[in-house]
Amino acid sequence: MGDKFNVLDKDGDGHLTAHELREAIVQLLRREFSLQEADQLVDMLDDDKDGKVSLSELLHYIEKRKESLELEALHVSTVVRFRHIIL
Repeated sequence: MGDKFNVLDKDGDGHLTAHELREAIVQLLRREFSLQEADQLVDMLDDDKDGKVSLSELLHYIEKRKESLELEALHVSTVVRFRHIIL
């Protein structure tokens, strides 16, 4: 993951700015993405609130999101099983 992060980190300072994130999203996902949206994304990912995103902050967010998705999947599975039992 670090190599891919470094490709996005255009100035090589070890952090992603809103401008770098916006550029990556526009190029990689081929979708419009405003600087305001990029600022909001940085705000969401930036644990230490220094205005930029480090690799560790990005990985931390991905891990939290993964855990959240796993819990959601467990919840859905439980509901489906319960529904099957009662119907």
